[in-house]
Amino acid sequence: MVLCPQTREQIITARRLVDLGMGVMLIAAVVTKDTLKDAVEQVMSDPAFRARAQTIQQVVRAAGGYQQVVDTLCSWKDIYNGFTQDLSRDPNTKPSLSST
Repeated sequence: MVLCPQTREQIITARRLVDLGMGVMLIAAVVTKDTLKDAVEQVMSDPAFRARAQTIQQVVRAAGGYQQVVDTLCSWKDIYNGFTQDLSRDPNTKPSLSST
């Protein structure tokens, strides 16, 4: 994987992927056509990158594949939305015990 992070969160993720041997990180402010080409060639020519990608692919499939990821993220969204709705409630009002 050739990584060119743009935000702090992406930099953290990119560094972790590099640490795991999953990719090469480029710095957006200094990337050139040549550095990008070199990084792609490095990833494509090194069999270790392919082997690691295949291992991750097997792990993801064994864990339920992309559909499990989608389902999990959607469940988090529902939990988050419920949490933020609770935060928007007047703190001086007691929660209702009715289901309506």
